[in-house]
Amino acid sequence: SRLAHTGYLIPLLAISLLFMAPLLVRPLAARDDGTGWRALGLRGQTVLNFAIASGEGEHMLYAETATGLWRYVAAEGADGDWESIDAGLPRNSLGGPALAAWRVVPGRARHIYALTGSGAFRQLYHTADGGGHWRSVGPAPGKPLHPALAILPGLRTPSDLILLATDTRLQR
Repeated sequence: SRLAHTGYLIPLLAISLLFMAPLLVRPLAARDDGTGWRALGLRGQTVLNFAIASGEGEHMLYAETATGLWRYVAAEGADGDWESIDAGLPRNSLGGPALAAWRVVPGRARHIYALTGSGAFRQLYHTADGGGHWRSVGPAPGKPLHPALAILPGLRTPSDLILLATDTRLQR
């Protein structure tokens, strides 16, 4: 009789362990997925575009998702957090920023240009503080939904050279 109970005990323990294994392994999986890669956040969001910028003694990580433009901020040697940086930009009908393109100015980690809207409503914006405050630079040409945008930082002049690919040409 005692052996009969033991015969059920081993399969019961095996099944219990099978169901508990994911819960026991989960804390380890959050740190490393076995490939050496580690999650940086924005969980549940699809990253559409990202940029890593260095300059002026800083390193910044920027990402665009359907819900906005984000900046990853981390203290030296610590894990960081994502901050939304698109509050000063026009919104689309779904409430997200109406981004067509954006670029970080090379060598200036906190300077970003963002192209918003489309057609006659297209505008170019600039921030010098990593997205804290945006100012309108003015209207921008072109009809493509996501045009190519390139920035050459002003080296001998105070203004940057902004290149934008429109339907049939490259404009500055």
